[in-house]
Amino acid sequence: MLSPGRDKERAQYGGWIDLGIQTGLTLALSVVLLTLGGRWLDEQLGTTPLFLIVGALWGALGGTWWVIIRVKRFSEAEEKRDEAGGDEDEGK
Repeated sequence: MLSPGRDKERAQYGGWIDLGIQTGLTLALSVVLLTLGGRWLDEQLGTTPLFLIVGALWGALGGTWWVIIRVKRFSEAEEKRDEAGGDEDEGK
C-alpha cells in the first residue's frame, strides 16, 4: 500500500501532465484554426499569403498568452495547496 505522501505526489504529477496536454492542444489548435481561417480569407479576398501569415501569428501569440496565464494560475494554486498541506504535515 502506498503512503499518503506518495499518493499526493502522484496526484500533483497528474495535474501537471493534464496541464501539459491542455496547453499543448490549445496552442496547436489555435495556430491551426487561425491559419486555416487566414487561408480561407485569403482565397475569398485574393490576398494570398497576407491573412494566412496574420492568422498563424495571431494563433501563436494568442495560444502562447493563454498557456502562460494558465500555467501561472495552476502554479499559484499548487503553491497554495502545498502551503496549506505543508502546515498540516508539520504538526503531526
